[in-house]
Amino acid sequence: MKGYKNTSKNKNTREKARKKFLYEAGARQITTGFGDNYIGALAVFLGAGEFLMGLLASLPVLFGSIFQVFSPYIMKKTGKRRKIVLTGVLIHAISWLPLLLVLILDPAIAIWVLIILVIIQTSVEWFINAPWMSWFGEYVDKKTIGKYIGLKRSIALLFAMVSTIIAGLILGFFENSGTLYGFIIIFIIAFIARTYTVFNLKLIPPTNYDAKKTKVIFPNKFLKEKKHKQIHSFINFVSFFKFAVMIAAPFFTLFILRDLNFTYLEYMILICTVSLAQIISMKYWGKITDRYGNKIVLSSSALLISFIPLLWLVSQNFYYLIFIRIFEGFIWGAFNIAIYNHLLSSSSLEERSGYVSNYNLFTGLATFFGAMIGSLIAIYSLEHNLFMIGIPLIFLISGILRLIIAIFLGTRLKERTLHHAHKDRHMLLKLMVIYPMEGAKQNILHGWNFKKKLKSKK
Repeated sequence: MKGYKNTSKNKNTREKARKKFLYEAGARQITTGFGDNYIGALAVFLGAGEFLMGLLASLPVLFGSIFQVFSPYIMKKTGKRRKIVLTGVLIHAISWLPLLLVLILDPAIAIWVLIILVIIQTSVEWFINAPWMSWFGEYVDKKTIGKYIGLKRSIALLFAMVSTIIAGLILGFFENSGTLYGFIIIFIIAFIARTYTVFNLKLIPPTNYDAKKTKVIFPNKFLKEKKHKQIHSFINFVSFFKFAVMIAAPFFTLFILRDLNFTYLEYMILICTVSLAQIISMKYWGKITDRYGNKIVLSSSALLISFIPLLWLVSQNFYYLIFIRIFEGFIWGAFNIAIYNHLLSSSSLEERSGYVSNYNLFTGLATFFGAMIGSLIAIYSLEHNLFMIGIPLIFLISGILRLIIAIFLGTRLKERTLHHAHKDRHMLLKLMVIYPMEGAKQNILHGWNFKKKLKSKK
């Protein structure tokens, strides 16, 4: 931005900005814990079935992915990257207040109002994602990006986990006397937390980056130009994989609360075990991506993620599912941080918003079609009494499809930012089993030390 000092180059300012982004991540995850994590539970409370749960998971992402395509263009035309982010966060915060109206409407109408409001929330959040990544990326050192993102995500997940626990306790307290009151309380807290992030982000100074230098890469241009070939393979893989994931993902909440008839407290515990596993493992994955690159982490974790829905078919015992959720959190932590790092490290400042925009578009479309196909499969199986019916069938299909995509597309990923040579077949066992077990043993014997550097392994 013209008229501002190049604050992103100043060491002290960069350090302060990175801390503010950590605070922002924590506050945003309070909104996640009190709000986002219980949107699905509210839909089940309102009587949503497979089809409506599929719509709730897919339509907001569809609208958000299309809407955000124009974000880099608006950023380039207005030159107001930071203002776009602040305005979007404020709108997202305010959107939690009309969500309270859902709680007093007739359930048949309320579920559709809920879907519309979540569409608005998601569209706004996705629209500001590209300018936010562009702004945030200026303050991150690429040499230690994995370590910092690991710390950032650990803090965020810690806040999300604690918030989810408290929200679950609130809903559990009101479960027998008036669940609506519980939802009102947690959504108001979500609004307050999101409002705080607006004031926190305002304290991060703008830079002298000229947003008009942003390269607007619309999807048709993105697909035609060969210079984007490397990011093409990455987006193709993640999109197809998310398609397979979303065949099952929207229905876990419905399966837990309706089919297994778990309480809100048990639902909360199953959510939090995922967060806890990610908190513990996130700094580990951050160091691994800094050292060995994102490709090996992404492809290896995708392979293991494929087995998660299949493991849900083995048993529905609550304590067994806790173990599965711990495994899920550990593996998804690797997958998510590798995606995040790859988007930041594989693009220049000018191209970053364009890459993020196209990534969001194609993965968003994959999310929409995956969720809708999952709901149609569940409904069809119930109507025709197939060998497996309803949600268990879509768990089976999702798991098999994930495995096929992980094997045939995950192994084809390329990466320029590979720091240490390795053989994928050897590193898979080391990264996913040996190193974590060694780290856990050392932490048990000597206490948790997150500052300990990862030793060189061969």
